[in-house]
Amino acid sequence: MRTRLLLAVVSVLTSTGCSFTTAAGLEECETSAECGAEKVCTQGVCLPLPTGCGQVVGRAQAGDIAVGGLFPIHSGTDPNAPVDDSDEQALNAARLALEQINERGIEGKQLTFYVCDTAGDAGRAQAQADWLVKEKKARAILTAGSSQTLAVAQSVTIPDNVLTLSYSASSPELTSLSDK
Repeated sequence: MRTRLLLAVVSVLTSTGCSFTTAAGLEECETSAECGAEKVCTQGVCLPLPTGCGQVVGRAQAGDIAVGGLFPIHSGTDPNAPVDDSDEQALNAARLALEQINERGIEGKQLTFYVCDTAGDAGRAQAQADWLVKEKKARAILTAGSSQTLAVAQSVTIPDNVLTLSYSASSPELTSLSDK
């Protein structure tokens, strides 16, 4: 009897277009612009951004190619902490390259660059990379430093078959990773 009642309720809700997301207090969305600051539209629902993420370079339209950047721009978790000049320069170089690629386009598509500040924390970089790959469908991740690159490659990008690039990793251990 309970099963029939539950099936009837679910049937009525789905046939009338009701959504379980509003019942849970979540906001539905089609684009991140609808979500406001510190949130992003992910699979039709506004969710909080991972710590350190939020900067988007490019138009971020459906069908565009997502890439991620994990930069240790600030030291520690304080966003007001001093900026590392070399990593800031690397980020600016990546932005410039993205703009030049997008001027030409890629078969009508463009690159959307999702930037995250890792604060030099490999664990934080892993969580950010996981979000970039699983939620933003990033096809490539640009990383910094050997420890962050190793952590991200081993736990996220290699298992998910995502290209990993680094502008400053130099550990010999990187060459022994089991990837394709």
